[in-house]
Amino acid sequence: MDFINKVFFKSSKRMTELPDNSVHLIVTSPPYFNIKDYAKNGYQTENHSHKKQEDLGALESYEEYQENLLEVWQECERVLKPNGKLVINTPLMPMKKADYDTHYNRHIFDIKQICSILSLVKQNFF
Repeated sequence: MDFINKVFFKSSKRMTELPDNSVHLIVTSPPYFNIKDYAKNGYQTENHSHKKQEDLGALESYEEYQENLLEVWQECERVLKPNGKLVINTPLMPMKKADYDTHYNRHIFDIKQICSILSLVKQNFF
């Protein structure tokens, strides 16, 4: 299988088309939890598709969202070559206090912590 410069427009939870240790670079921008409705247009005024329950951005619980992202990061780790790079684009986004008891979204910090733990587990640190 030759995947040179191949882009896959799909969820990264299951990258079954890729063998282990086969990817040099992954660039991703995970959906924001409960902030943006990805079934709507850029102005968030009109629907262009139906919201799917399995979409990461449509999950109701922040903990469930983190668990689903963990599956993505584990799959990314599986397909990355040794010394491969994972680039995650995620800004700090405001979050409703009713949804998560904080005045800002800790999303980026949670991603860093989860990726660090995965790396330490892989190195048999725990």
